Amino acid sequence: MVSTNKIGHPVMLGEAVGRIVGSEFMRVLVATPHGTVIESGIFWLHEITPDGMKRLREYEAMLKKDNKEMYAGKLNESDIK
Repeated sequence: MVSTNKIGHPVMLGEAVGRIVGSEFMRVLVATPHGTVIESGIFWLHEITPDGMKRLREYEAMLKKDNKEMYAGKLNESDIK
């Protein structure tokens, strides 16, 4: 389980990596760098692993290099740290 539901927090849902883009009560919206938005219960999300963070950073760098929208446009640059 994740320790926070803060916007922009990196998380894993199974093998999928992404960031929290919204939350309400025990429901959380997670978006992948490529724009898939997933609604999930907070208990299904996990803290990101070092390997997961590496993959997340690689996806973000690739999309940024290609000037593509990330996280379905739901995060500002300041949310991605």
